[in-house]
Amino acid sequence: MRIILICDMSHKSPRSGEIRPYRLRMEKGMEKGEAAFFTRLLNHKFGTLPSTVQQPIDNARPEELALWGERILDGKNLDEVFL
Repeated sequence: MRIILICDMSHKSPRSGEIRPYRLRMEKGMEKGEAAFFTRLLNHKFGTLPSTVQQPIDNARPEELALWGERILDGKNLDEVFL
């Protein structure tokens, strides 16, 4: 699940360029949170993960994490999650 916060800060500054860096940092933070949550789900279902699994999770796009997250529900092992 991804929640996007949209703020109307036009009354604060006429330069929208000041808002963009904040929004990018916020989105990056949310992506890290999604990856951390996905890792917790994997640990809960499959136990301690091999070190080779974390890097693809950290580099994954939100769409990939969502797909893998759905596969956790039915997957019997890590290979079935990361098809």
